[in-house]
Amino acid sequence: MVRMNDETMVTMEPVKNEQDTRPATTPSTPTFLTVDEVAAVLRCSTRSVYRLMDSGRILQPCRFGGLLRWNAAAFDAWVAGGCPAPRSSRR
Repeated sequence: MVRMNDETMVTMEPVKNEQDTRPATTPSTPTFLTVDEVAAVLRCSTRSVYRLMDSGRILQPCRFGGLLRWNAAAFDAWVAGGCPAPRSSRR
Protein backbone atom coordinates (compact mmCIF):
# COMPACT_ATOMS: atom_id res chain seq x y z
CA MET A 1 0.00 0.00 0.00
CA VAL A 2 1.31 3.43 -0.86
CA ARG A 3 0.72 6.31 1.49
CA MET A 4 1.53 9.97 1.11
CA ASN A 5 2.68 11.75 4.23
CA ASP A 6 2.60 15.48 4.96
CA GLU A 7 5.80 16.19 3.02
CA THR A 8 4.46 14.29 -0.05
CA MET A 9 6.94 11.47 0.37
CA VAL A 10 5.83 8.03 -0.70
CA THR A 11 6.31 5.19 1.78
CA MET A 12 5.70 1.53 1.11
CA GLU A 13 4.08 -0.79 3.64
CA PRO A 14 3.95 -4.56 3.19
CA VAL A 15 0.59 -5.97 2.31
CA LYS A 16 -0.61 -8.56 4.80
CA ASN A 17 -2.23 -11.64 3.34
CA GLU A 18 -4.94 -12.65 5.78
CA GLN A 19 -5.88 -15.69 3.69
CA ASP A 20 -2.54 -17.51 3.77
CA THR A 21 -3.62 -21.16 3.99
CA ARG A 22 -0.21 -22.85 3.75
CA PRO A 23 0.34 -25.33 6.58
CA ALA A 24 2.83 -24.13 9.14
CA THR A 25 5.87 -26.30 9.77
CA THR A 26 5.64 -27.58 13.31
CA PRO A 27 8.36 -29.15 15.43
CA SER A 28 6.54 -32.48 15.11
CA THR A 29 6.84 -32.49 11.31
CA PRO A 30 9.27 -35.30 10.47
CA THR A 31 12.29 -34.51 8.38
CA PHE A 32 13.93 -37.01 6.10
CA LEU A 33 17.51 -37.58 4.93
CA THR A 34 18.56 -38.46 1.40
CA VAL A 35 21.13 -41.15 0.63
CA ASP A 36 23.69 -38.40 0.02
CA GLU A 37 23.04 -36.90 3.46
CA VAL A 38 23.26 -40.32 5.13
CA ALA A 39 26.55 -40.98 3.33
CA ALA A 40 27.88 -37.61 4.51
CA VAL A 41 27.01 -38.39 8.13
CA LEU A 42 28.62 -41.84 7.91
CA ARG A 43 31.55 -40.46 5.86
CA CYS A 44 31.21 -43.09 3.17
CA SER A 45 30.03 -43.32 -0.43
CA THR A 46 26.40 -43.60 -1.44
CA ARG A 47 27.18 -47.06 -2.80
CA SER A 48 28.37 -48.08 0.68
CA VAL A 49 25.05 -46.86 2.12
CA TYR A 50 23.20 -49.12 -0.34
CA ARG A 51 25.48 -52.04 0.60
CA LEU A 52 24.86 -51.45 4.30
CA MET A 53 21.14 -51.28 3.60
CA ASP A 54 21.17 -54.52 1.59
CA SER A 55 23.11 -56.35 4.30
CA GLY A 56 20.77 -55.09 7.06
CA ARG A 57 23.49 -53.20 8.92
CA ILE A 58 21.77 -49.79 8.66
CA LEU A 59 18.24 -48.60 9.34
CA GLN A 60 15.88 -49.38 6.49
CA PRO A 61 14.64 -46.26 4.70
CA CYS A 62 11.09 -45.19 3.99
CA ARG A 63 10.08 -45.49 0.36
CA PHE A 64 8.19 -42.69 -1.34
CA GLY A 65 7.60 -44.08 -4.79
CA GLY A 66 11.12 -44.58 -6.11
CA LEU A 67 12.72 -42.33 -3.48
CA LEU A 68 14.54 -43.61 -0.41
CA ARG A 69 14.50 -41.42 2.67
CA TRP A 70 15.59 -41.99 6.27
CA ASN A 71 13.73 -40.44 9.19
CA ALA A 72 16.20 -37.88 10.54
CA ALA A 73 15.25 -38.31 14.21
CA ALA A 74 15.46 -42.11 14.06
CA PHE A 75 18.74 -41.96 12.15
CA ASP A 76 20.27 -39.51 14.65
CA ALA A 77 19.19 -41.77 17.52
CA TRP A 78 20.69 -44.78 15.72
CA VAL A 79 24.03 -42.97 15.27
CA ALA A 80 23.98 -41.73 18.88
CA GLY A 81 23.38 -45.32 20.01
CA GLY A 82 26.56 -46.50 18.33
CA CYS A 83 25.04 -47.69 15.03
CA PRO A 84 23.76 -51.08 16.25
CA ALA A 85 22.67 -53.57 13.61
CA PRO A 86 18.88 -53.26 13.33
CA ARG A 87 18.58 -56.92 12.31
CA SER A 88 20.84 -59.88 11.73
CA SER A 89 22.75 -60.13 8.46
CA ARG A 90 21.27 -62.21 5.65
CA ARG A 91 24.57 -64.01 5.10
